[in-house]
Amino acid sequence: LYQASRESHFRMQRMLTQALGGIGDEKAIPVLMNIAADPEVELATRNVAIEILAEKRTPEIIAMFADMLGDPATNLQLRDFALRAMGDIKEERLVLALLETYQLGRQEYYSLLNTLLTALGEFDDPVIKPTMLEIALSHDFPLSFRKQAVTNLANFNDPTVLDQVIPLLEEAENYHLRMEISALAEALLPGPEGKELLRRAALRAAKTWEGEQ
Repeated sequence: LYQASRESHFRMQRMLTQALGGIGDEKAIPVLMNIAADPEVELATRNVAIEILAEKRTPEIIAMFADMLGDPATNLQLRDFALRAMGDIKEERLVLALLETYQLGRQEYYSLLNTLLTALGEFDDPVIKPTMLEIALSHDFPLSFRKQAVTNLANFNDPTVLDQVIPLLEEAENYHLRMEISALAEALLPGPEGKELLRRAALRAAKTWEGEQ
């Protein structure tokens, strides 16, 4: 009974929101703004209100969107919908809010990734290996994450990963990974073979760096 009543309430909210958007009266804007900003309202209904408001684009609405995007408490899905709904608006306050949202999202992403790398440090499930390898090889990730990923690759006991990881030493920008890559080679190929791979990579790196000077 409670669930049926709740669903009926949400359905009524959606119908009201759609009706307010259809009448085209400016008096409906404050109500729609309240619906869009109310965390107690169902997400789908708030999205409908945002979509309607995005077409109006008054200064008050833009200010509301800027506040919503800049608020860390705003649901991530709602933030994403608001970003897409506002489209190509060039209003300064909104642009600054978009920049802040991007920075916040990147920080949240990196924080989550750092936690994930730490948690996966002891796992040796082969399913994880491609992700670890991708992080280790990509320049798009912070250096500390790449170091952790290289270290974690030792858990899979798969010397074939060295075919992709060791060539990183030939690029000057990967110089700071040398200790982790050397440790990985020693862990996966503890004999002369691992040392030889590192020696050859060092020679190729020296030739490459000389050619760039």
